[in-house]
Amino acid sequence: MTSVSKVQGPVLTDRPPDPWDGTVQDVSPEPDWTQLRVAFNRARYTASLTFDELAERSGVSRQTLINLSQGRHIGDLRTWVLLSAALDVTLDTLIAPIWCEDTRVGAAPFDELA
Repeated sequence: MTSVSKVQGPVLTDRPPDPWDGTVQDVSPEPDWTQLRVAFNRARYTASLTFDELAERSGVSRQTLINLSQGRHIGDLRTWVLLSAALDVTLDTLIAPIWCEDTRVGAAPFDELA
């Protein structure tokens, strides 16, 4: 008969304490809401649509579109979904400038379109 000897590993109490305290830190960037105006104006310009044409296509009022283009209003999810469909772009593409610093642009040429 053969004998089996147990190999002992480190005792668990000898390990250093786990540095994770159970909390989760939010490391996602904060959106830059001022970029919604720029994103809207850029998309409307690219689509070559007037406020009236975009209002008709999207079902969003002309006044709301003007308020979005001037940064007076940021809109709600429904508004941005309707606009992305009317502009034939994905919602992610339309609002990308609020998240990524490398896609953010100055307002310069797009302010003149409002």
